[in-house]
Amino acid sequence: MLMKVYVATSDSEVQAAVASLPGEEQVRLVTKVYKILTIPGPADRTEALLAAIQDTAAPVSSWRTLEKFDSATACEQKRERALQSFERAAAKVRSESPEDDELAVEDWTILEGLAACRMSRCVPESTISLR
Repeated sequence: MLMKVYVATSDSEVQAAVASLPGEEQVRLVTKVYKILTIPGPADRTEALLAAIQDTAAPVSSWRTLEKFDSATACEQKRERALQSFERAAAKVRSESPEDDELAVEDWTILEGLAACRMSRCVPESTISLR
């Protein structure tokens, strides 16, 4: 729902995305956007937006493959290290970001990476090859 609005490149695309939703969905969308926009601090707002646009129901076939591993354990260890690294970098962004200004591109990228890493999962290769 929020993703269509997020990827829109013009006012008319935003209007079309919102208009395509039933009335109750429009209310939920506007409420969600309002709640995100009223979060103090650009880092917290950005994290809320990135969390809201994640498609947690996306089928594995639409996932992006990043790397192959010899074992599930190796995959989970690498994923956990990456997540810890992003968490540390995001903590620095949160502590250093100004209250009223927007985030620098580098800071946005860190928070985007954190959101993606949080959503990432290790899956058997056989699941991926079903694409």
